[in-house]
Amino acid sequence: MRKYRKENGFMYIDWEMSIGYPGATQEGTAEIELTEIEDKSDLEQNEIISQAIWEDAMQYVDVYPKKTKKTQGE
Repeated sequence: MRKYRKENGFMYIDWEMSIGYPGATQEGTAEIELTEIEDKSDLEQNEIISQAIWEDAMQYVDVYPKKTKKTQGE
């Protein structure tokens, strides 16, 4: 279950991600305007919420990893 709160026309969803070992976590809060999810089905709301969390979490991900050693055949 996601932890969230609604204030001033926005929904704030707290999230936490881990890369798999103790202490290696990041936390954040995604923000969605309530008008974006009004009159949507539960499935549509979950997709919008998941996308907002993904976009917020991506600020902590290195999308251009550095090559650290050559692989065989290079």
